[in-house]
Amino acid sequence: MNKENSGNKNHDITLRLPRRNDLIETKHRIKTRKISARGPKSPMIILYGFFILDLIGTILLSLPLATKEPNSSDFIVSLFTATSAITVTGLTLVDTFTHWSFFGQLVIIILCFLGGLGFMMSAAFIIILTGQKLSLNNRLLIRDGLGGGDLGSITTIIRYTVILALGLQIIGISILFLKWYLFGKLWDGITWIEALWQSVFHGISAYNNAGFDLIPEKFGDNSLQYFSTDPIILSILGILIFFGGIGYLPIRDLMNKKSFYKLELESKVVFTFSFLLIFIGALLFFLTEYNNQMTIGNNILSDKISISFFQSISTRTAGFAVTDHSSVLSPTIIFSSILMFIGGATSSTAGGIKINTFGIIILATASSLIGRKNVSAFQRRLPLDNVIRAFAITMLMVFSLFILSIIVLFFEINIPFENIIFEMVSAIGNNGLSTGITKELNEWSKIIVVFTMFLGRFGPLTLILLLAGKTTQPSYNDSEERIKIG
Repeated sequence: MNKENSGNKNHDITLRLPRRNDLIETKHRIKTRKISARGPKSPMIILYGFFILDLIGTILLSLPLATKEPNSSDFIVSLFTATSAITVTGLTLVDTFTHWSFFGQLVIIILCFLGGLGFMMSAAFIIILTGQKLSLNNRLLIRDGLGGGDLGSITTIIRYTVILALGLQIIGISILFLKWYLFGKLWDGITWIEALWQSVFHGISAYNNAGFDLIPEKFGDNSLQYFSTDPIILSILGILIFFGGIGYLPIRDLMNKKSFYKLELESKVVFTFSFLLIFIGALLFFLTEYNNQMTIGNNILSDKISISFFQSISTRTAGFAVTDHSSVLSPTIIFSSILMFIGGATSSTAGGIKINTFGIIILATASSLIGRKNVSAFQRRLPLDNVIRAFAITMLMVFSLFILSIIVLFFEINIPFENIIFEMVSAIGNNGLSTGITKELNEWSKIIVVFTMFLGRFGPLTLILLLAGKTTQPSYNDSEERIKIG
């Protein structure tokens, strides 16, 4: 009701009553917006790109010139090796040095490099290198591949990520070459070309957490067992593995801030839990395998310590082995499987559910135990959807691992249960450690392992987009009601 002066001398009051139609209630239909997650312009283009690279790698490895003995590689071996390389896993059916020719080894290490860098990151760097600009859609896809970030800084992140990756690998390759040829010999009679190729292959494989090696079988049955008593080589490879498993973003944050206390929350979580898991893994390996004569029982104390730390770093991300994992004790298999399942940092070359996800789960569990309603770390509160997504990713990976392991167990009834679980965790975590049963699997089991490696590489977040199909964003909240637990 409004009151106005009528404008006459008596200053009469005019009453304006609302019309009846104005009082009638209006009804609105609230629609939800649906976003497709399967189209060619969606984040699933990352999966399509890796699938194409995997197919190309399989075809190249199936060529006669890819093997040292023509026509000695069947389709399953080529598919398994190409998938293991592009997913930077490292599981193999044949010895890389003995079976594959230089061309085949070159294909494998290129796939490892592209797989570690990421399909969208590689494609975007080529676009930038040729002087073109990234479209908004490409920036969004790359951001999804990185797990988040500022759209305005995507170009800078791509440029410096590739520069850092190439720089660290070149440094590692150079040091390995000096150690293996100029200031020593990898083996007697090695030529400088062989030493250089060995350095290039192992440097790229280590940084990209691929787990492939070129050491001939006559020097050891298990990956890098030849260097188990060489702490310098273990240190070089361990540093490359660590930086590759951390990723560019935390390293850039540390270089800019130069102080742990000034770092972003994500960087603090990554560094804190990475060093914590490295120390715990090394301690557990040292204690459980200390007297095991089949692994480190016969080594001197200093070698036991260096092997334990290297194995802890490699177990969580790369998959290199300096001991015989077919002879490790059951406790070692259990905690090694946990480390492989966790993996490295988001946007790194490593696999697993990621250290970021694991950190959120630990922080949420700790908050629940002390009765805190919010999940906090380093004076920062985590959003609820961040916590929910971390638990969803973990449960999805656990469920996938459980189902796929049961299927393999159905085909491999003569292989011990713990060895099957260890192999499947290694596959889905893109790690590559093996108890030696990979070559014993039948054809169907090998195909399942190929699918498992492919499934684990594309990041649990992308996997959720694939399974969900569409994401619904409601514009209202449902009423709240509790469910009893415990």
